[in-house]
Amino acid sequence: MNGRAGGMKSGAARMNGRAGGMKSAAARMKSAAARMNSRAARMNSRAGGMKSGAARMNSRAARMKGRARAIRRLPVSGGRGQVVKAMAVIRRPRDGALLVSEDCDPAGVLFHRPLGGHVEFGEYAEHTVRRELLEEIGQSLSEVRLLGVLENIFDWDDSQAHEIVFVFSASFQGDSAYEIAEQRILDHAADDQTLVRWREADAASPPLYPAGVADLFRTALLPAEQPR
Repeated sequence: MNGRAGGMKSGAARMNGRAGGMKSAAARMKSAAARMNSRAARMNSRAGGMKSGAARMNSRAARMKGRARAIRRLPVSGGRGQVVKAMAVIRRPRDGALLVSEDCDPAGVLFHRPLGGHVEFGEYAEHTVRRELLEEIGQSLSEVRLLGVLENIFDWDDSQAHEIVFVFSASFQGDSAYEIAEQRILDHAADDQTLVRWREADAASPPLYPAGVADLFRTALLPAEQPR
């Protein structure tokens, strides 16, 4: 009996030993899982930091792009020198209305002007109007033809501006573009209030710039092209 009891105690001890080993293994597995979770948390934290850094870089890039666009809209470069621009005069076939951007001068006075922008170095003026209309309102042009060149010297924000403007007549490739009554310029900052709209053919106000552009376009129209 005592021998059997001793054997049973020995077996129980072995079972307890095995249970202890299993508990120890479970503890090691739990510790390993905790280390893995900790590593995953650190990796997620690093990924979050990288995303945050990328977001800051994108925000900076957007601000820089907005500033660059704002600079390009200025009539002068640092208040000195001549600026060469190219603009497209687009007439709506059904009523002769002209496509213009509507903006205000530094004094808050409203004015209109054809769409276009600065001629980049190494860029032909015709390429400028095609590029600018695509960037500003997402429209491609056809029948682009030079009407003439205007030169204007005027005051702007306590500085003297000197512009040389290549004026082109043009048409939209898609007829649906003529039916967009009003839109914002795509490549301007979100808070920019400049509008693109149709100006009635016989409108006398607000003033249309550059000076002489309306007469240049009017004299270039053939009798068959006069608005119906």
